[in-house]
Amino acid sequence: TFHIPSFTVAAADHELSQGDSAFAPLILGWNEGNFHWNFAMFGFAPTGLYSTNNLANTSLNDWAVMPRLAATYFNPKTGWQVNGAAVYSVSWENPATHYEPGEILNLESAVTKNFGALGVGGVAYAMIQTTPDSGAGARLGAFESKVYGAGPIITYSMGGLTLLAKWYAEFDAENTFEGNIVDAAASFKF
Repeated sequence: TFHIPSFTVAAADHELSQGDSAFAPLILGWNEGNFHWNFAMFGFAPTGLYSTNNLANTSLNDWAVMPRLAATYFNPKTGWQVNGAAVYSVSWENPATHYEPGEILNLESAVTKNFGALGVGGVAYAMIQTTPDSGAGARLGAFESKVYGAGPIITYSMGGLTLLAKWYAEFDAENTFEGNIVDAAASFKF
């Protein structure tokens, strides 16, 4: 079993908004021997509740697109697996605040060694804002942010079920939060 890496970086602009709707109108994948690639285009629609009078909102109140390119090399004979993904986030202006977040590049990678059903290894990611925040609502100025993270990964596969857990210790943060991220996932192959 190989795993195309999923986009899981919590610091990404639209990962923090649980009230907006995400859709993926395009997902393409290729396989050749031990190499696997996919390209996907994700979109985010401002469908959550939003008001400038609220202290907290369930929406970012802007549209966004996120193209993703991901690749995996998996050698079932040796058990080695290398994953990588790049996601570029482009958001439009929030019409209520006239704030337009800058564009963000997210890079994620993992290297694992599988010992039968169990896989262990390391993960790393980078979140880098490539353009400044803008618009009348950008009261803090350009506010370009970045953060990096690295840590361990463990996987367990049994039949069609795969369990995965990752822990990232973040470092070198600028204009964003820095901490620890735990990501757990389960998938089942039909």
